[in-house]
Order: sequence, then structure tokens, then C-alpha cells
Amino acid sequence: MSLFKFMENYIDVGSLEFFLENEGYLRKIGFSGYLFGYFTLFLAFKVMKIIPGDFISFFFFFSILLIYNYVFSAIINLFMDMIGYRKSASNLFYYFGISDFIWILSLPLAFISEIFSGGRNFFFSLLILFSFLFKLKIIKMLYKIRYKMALITFTIPYILLSFLFFAGGIYLIYWIISFII
Repeated sequence: MSLFKFMENYIDVGSLEFFLENEGYLRKIGFSGYLFGYFTLFLAFKVMKIIPGDFISFFFFFSILLIYNYVFSAIINLFMDMIGYRKSASNLFYYFGISDFIWILSLPLAFISEIFSGGRNFFFSLLILFSFLFKLKIIKMLYKIRYKMALITFTIPYILLSFLFFAGGIYLIYWIISFII
């Protein structure tokens, strides 16, 4: 089965449960979602002149986001495992990769926001919201829980990881400044 057949099935059925039939396809499509989604997000940032655009910076950008999603899906799976919902963390990781296909829209929206200056924040906020809602749907579908529980399961690790990255960044700045002074 090809990627287009899976996407056609998702549009027709509206569920991602058919990916569980063959984990090989789930891994291929999930990783390609990470790769294509983050590559177009990188190109959108390059168009908006936010980040430098060479292979090393893309590799660093891709690695950071991939590690973040890996840790994030592991923490969510650990939390769900503690409350009695046992599923595979790797399946959740690759399903999150499928949800990152939405970042393919970031490049056309970057061009649109460059034409209409000032719309950059609106378009990317919309993409972040769609990505958030799609990941909630994936958690609800995979663990067969309600949306309220999926929201709690998604936001608690997200807030925790965001705080840890923020605190680590502040400590990194402090550490660099301590060498300078």
C-alpha cells in the first residue's frame, strides 16, 4: 500500500486505526511525516529569514524536533501506562509523525504571510492549533479515551517539557555569560 492509499483511506474512513494493521507502513509514513513536515517548516523559516539555511542547520533543527517528539511521546505513554492504558510508545511516536504532515502547509503560508505583512503570527498559530487538535485526536483514538482525558494527557507532559527546555535554555545562557564575564 502506498502513502496515497493510506491518505485516501483516512479521508474516506476518518480514522487512523488501519495503520495498526501493518506497523512497517506506520513507521515509513510516520517518519516521512516528520521529514517532510519539518523540512517544509525549515524552508518556511528560511523564507522568512528566521534561521540560516544550510544542511547542518536543517540537520540540527530536525534532530532537536525529532528528539523532542520522541521524549514527548515516551512521557505521554508512560503517563498512560501508569493509569492503566497500555499501548506501544513507538506507535504513538509514529502517529505523531503523521500529524506533523500538517507542517507541509507552512511553506505556502510563509509565502502568503510575506505578501501580506503582519499575518505571520496568525497563520502559524492556526497551524499550531491544527497540529494540537490532530495530536489530541490521535491520543483519543489510540488509547480509546475521552477528549478531556486526552487533553490532560497531552498538556501536562507538554507543559513539563516546555518548562524544562525553557529552564535549560536560561541555564545555558547563564553558563555562557559566566564564561564571558
